[in-house]
Amino acid sequence: MRRLVGRLRRLLGPSPAGPWRPTDEDHLRALPPPRRIGSDADPSDLARAALRAAYDRAPVGRAAMVDTLGALDGRRWLAVDQELRRLWWDAPEWPDPASPWPHGGPDPAVTRADRSDSLRDVVAACHRDGRLREAAVRRLAGRREPAALAVLAIRCADWVTQVRDAARPIVADALSTVDGAASAVVVDVTLAARARHEGGWLAAHVDRLLRDLPAPALEPLLVTGRRPVRRAA
Repeated sequence: MRRLVGRLRRLLGPSPAGPWRPTDEDHLRALPPPRRIGSDADPSDLARAALRAAYDRAPVGRAAMVDTLGALDGRRWLAVDQELRRLWWDAPEWPDPASPWPHGGPDPAVTRADRSDSLRDVVAACHRDGRLREAAVRRLAGRREPAALAVLAIRCADWVTQVRDAARPIVADALSTVDGAASAVVVDVTLAARARHEGGWLAAHVDRLLRDLPAPALEPLLVTGRRPVRRAA
């Protein structure tokens, strides 16, 4: 057995020294800077760019990635969520169990004012660990960027009860306060996730909301570039 282990180690070579960093020569480094990744990029490239930007300390790149993710339609968001969850398996385990980030994640004193800091919570809300998804969802409460609203809507159909229970009142409150353009993001993701096992709750909530909206409030949804939202409105 020892001989076999030794042979495998020689074949595989030495393990990389130190924890993963976005500056390492790996699959994330091969991507162009996040601000050059468009919303029409492949979902796997979008996910890798988002993870790379979230690890980066540069706020300009994080803010650009928030805008890029906010422009995605509902179906593409579901694909990016799935890719991010897969990529998180390759990310390191950091000492702080409440955060997947090596430098502690967003600064609570800055998060409400700086949209660039919402990216780390948006990406963490797609983590493979349900406890981290739940923590990220709670930190996103009150955020109104399209990317934040989209991932919150996805988490309303999460397979973990605690994550769903955290996301649903946040999204219900957001829908009662945001404008038509922001509502269109939530409606778009809701329609895309409707067929999921837990996707019915938000779909029913959105159906009631659309039926009760007065005509002036429906107008932004009728002219949005998101075709499924126009049909629903």
